[in-house]
Amino acid sequence: MGFIDEVAFYKRENNPGFVYYHHPTQWMVNEKIEKVAEVGPYEVFINHGNGKNSYYYVIDSRDFEYVLKAYPDDLAGITTTLENIIQEEEDRKREEKRAAKVKQLSDRLKSYYRVIRENYDDSNCKNLIIINLTKIGFLNYLLYGKEYDMFHFEEIIEIVNKKYDTNFTVDDFYVEL
Repeated sequence: MGFIDEVAFYKRENNPGFVYYHHPTQWMVNEKIEKVAEVGPYEVFINHGNGKNSYYYVIDSRDFEYVLKAYPDDLAGITTTLENIIQEEEDRKREEKRAAKVKQLSDRLKSYYRVIRENYDDSNCKNLIIINLTKIGFLNYLLYGKEYDMFHFEEIIEIVNKKYDTNFTVDDFYVEL
């Protein structure tokens, strides 16, 4: 099994709609190649095969190191597969962004709890603590909706109530858009 076959075999498992061939540009020189479609970053070509069967090839414009020989040999199926690949990439990127935002909000929420725990003994920090409780209420709503983590929030409100002789409840800090 040569280098081209190894690359084709390895890539075929990861993407069963295509066989990847290493891109020796020389193999396309003597063949009649025609661009028939463009789907996102992908360009679809047909090789008229010098009297042999015609084959479709796909080149990813982001990585010219590989040419993809497409199976099956129908343009509609190839473009549909490419559109699905593009959609999956966009969905994955969108999910990664969402997860990063959730992590950032969770870290901020923890920091607000930490500020309250570190400063609740200081009687001069009552306004700071109330502001942080409001921020916690809002971040809980953003992260969890109406079903947010009541236990920790109620616990920290109880600590503040005892320290400052107040009677705050969760509803006092509930913020909704």
